[in-house]
Amino acid sequence: MELDKFTTSVGGVVPLNWPLKMTENLKTAIQNLYKTFSAYTLNRGMPGCPCCVNEARQEVLYSKPLKQLSGQELSHYYLKAMTTWGGVNDFKHFLPRFFEILATDKETLQVFIIFEHLDYANWDTWNLDEREPIKSFLIAWWEDSTLSEFYFNGEEFLYFGSAIGSFQPLLDNWNISIDNPTFKNLIHFIFGEFQQYKIGKGIDEEAFYLLRNWLAGHASIIEKGFYYYEKSDPAFAQTISFCYDIVTKMY
Repeated sequence: MELDKFTTSVGGVVPLNWPLKMTENLKTAIQNLYKTFSAYTLNRGMPGCPCCVNEARQEVLYSKPLKQLSGQELSHYYLKAMTTWGGVNDFKHFLPRFFEILATDKETLQVFIIFEHLDYANWDTWNLDEREPIKSFLIAWWEDSTLSEFYFNGEEFLYFGSAIGSFQPLLDNWNISIDNPTFKNLIHFIFGEFQQYKIGKGIDEEAFYLLRNWLAGHASIIEKGFYYYEKSDPAFAQTISFCYDIVTKMY
């Protein structure tokens, strides 16, 4: 029987439950999240609005150890966390598992919701020893996604950069090589995301020019990529040519 599939943002088709290769940096960052937030134990008396949280949904959260809960099992709480179900400390208990699933699953939880929850929880006022592991995780998550043939999503760039407080660490950890996914992800990012960016709409002037200059600095590798893919993948080479024009005509 053929496996269920989904189409990714870079046009690839991958079976669900595809075995992921995770970078060591991302593995370490996830482990650090669990260690950091281990002080926030499961609250079996977590209050919830009776209109949207019934006993069955509560029992799902208590049915397994945190690391074994699936995205599907956590999905309802993920939507309701803190607004109608539990408080900030409860959210912190589940946060490492949310992040781990978001970085490795890509199906059951949505990225923008975790950042809405973090803002709702005023996470920028949390202790530094809680905020820094989150930022380190986001950098490692971004680095891992740039190396992925299937799971790169350029839309995450603005979320991550805003949460970290700078786009520079993301750019520093995006090492482009023509013959691996980092290059194709760069082209898809320019084509699908960057050309849509407008100062004041999700990105401020300083961040926009930082990114623009970084992209312009990669014009030569983009040009080389055109010749590398010109014969083997003419359609992709055409997209590369379009992106080369974007990064060389921005000034």
